[in-house]
Amino acid sequence: MNSLIVREILRFAVSLSAMRVTAAVLLCFVFSAGARARVTSEVRAIVVEPLTEPVSHAEGPHWQAPYLYYLDVFSGSPLLRLDTTSGRVERWTVPPGNAPVALAVPIAGDEGRLLLSRGRELVEFDLLISEVVATYGVADEDKPGNRFNDGKADPAGRLWAGTMGPDNLRNKVVPDQGSLFLLDANGLTAKVSEVDISNGIAWNSGHNLMYYIDTPTGKVDVFDYDLATASITNRRTVIDFVAQNVTCEPDGMTIDADDFLWVACWNGWQVVRVDPALGQVVSQVSLPVQYVTSVSWGGDNFDDLYVTSSKGGLTPEEILLQPYAGSVFKVSGLGVNGVPSHLITRPF
Repeated sequence: MNSLIVREILRFAVSLSAMRVTAAVLLCFVFSAGARARVTSEVRAIVVEPLTEPVSHAEGPHWQAPYLYYLDVFSGSPLLRLDTTSGRVERWTVPPGNAPVALAVPIAGDEGRLLLSRGRELVEFDLLISEVVATYGVADEDKPGNRFNDGKADPAGRLWAGTMGPDNLRNKVVPDQGSLFLLDANGLTAKVSEVDISNGIAWNSGHNLMYYIDTPTGKVDVFDYDLATASITNRRTVIDFVAQNVTCEPDGMTIDADDFLWVACWNGWQVVRVDPALGQVVSQVSLPVQYVTSVSWGGDNFDDLYVTSSKGGLTPEEILLQPYAGSVFKVSGLGVNGVPSHLITRPF
């Protein structure tokens, strides 16, 4: 598919409202502010390229060269793998095939094995035989309407994954029903309670901070993190998007080599880069889709940003205006290097 390179100089804004309705044209711009911003006064070409056909609700990207794993959460065959060299996409059903799958993290040293969520369960899946080979716990056993949402491996290879409550009749999630869990050699343990929609997680390069998103709060929070024990303490807010007038319901998240956060903005048409020291958005990347769900670094130098999106909740008319909603995008030319996503390490 064709893409359009848009050149953008610092603090020079381009209106995208008309372009978002054009199927063949993809636009992206970046502006920067703040002393620590990497993009300064130079001209840089940013390219946004759709890589896949749309699915209903793409989530959970994880790069493991040359593949990008991602999910179509509510599909009967929810696990997908994009070969970024050939463009081929493979799909797997996770038996019995009737539960949402919202996270997938490869297991270190076991080719073809991933740790997945299946509803409220955490399971090990073997790609070669397309079977679940082990179950590692069930979350929120007193809340059968809950399910796992986002999750990540920490730098030591332990899984952190959060749940969310059921939707009510107004398509809003019942509040305070979810929790944030840790899966390690001691089993599955709830670490944070009264969560609405557990979402993005990231660790800084010093491995002593863990960033966390509970989407309806409109904030990114941070905990002090003890890598040896996986203990989290001293929760506080890094950025409040509502207070700063940023159009962003924070969803998935990753971090770059400079310890800046990259946050996918549900209902926001964009990914934003956040300086956590200043608590400010320092740059924005616009996309031609309203519901941006998650982000992951990949490519040979981890300088490509892979972005997932959703068409869930769009009307037929809106889908016509957003033909790439539900696609996976690659954003290149950012002038930023990311970091690899961590793998799961046994025992767990």
